[in-house]
Amino acid sequence: MLINALIEYSQRKDLISLERGRMMLKYDKDQIAELVNAGGHSFLIQGRFIKKLADKIEISTMDEVARAIESQKGRKNVEMNPKVFELVKKELGDFEIIL
Repeated sequence: MLINALIEYSQRKDLISLERGRMMLKYDKDQIAELVNAGGHSFLIQGRFIKKLADKIEISTMDEVARAIESQKGRKNVEMNPKVFELVKKELGDFEIIL
């Protein structure tokens, strides 16, 4: 029982740190996109399309997102470059952040 409790605690702790870097974005009245910040990288997920937001918008893969999330697990804080919001506005137009 102790081992199961410790494993569950560890998984919850990792999940909370990952949720900290996740934002839902509402655009075009009823469209939803997800902005994931992990491992020093930002990703915009629109349905099945994944884009990496760096100095410019690049096409990415779920493997790259998974690697970024894995590297985020040990960190307590999520850092995001303010330029990310400019790139999101360029890609989506006007948007709202849903927390």
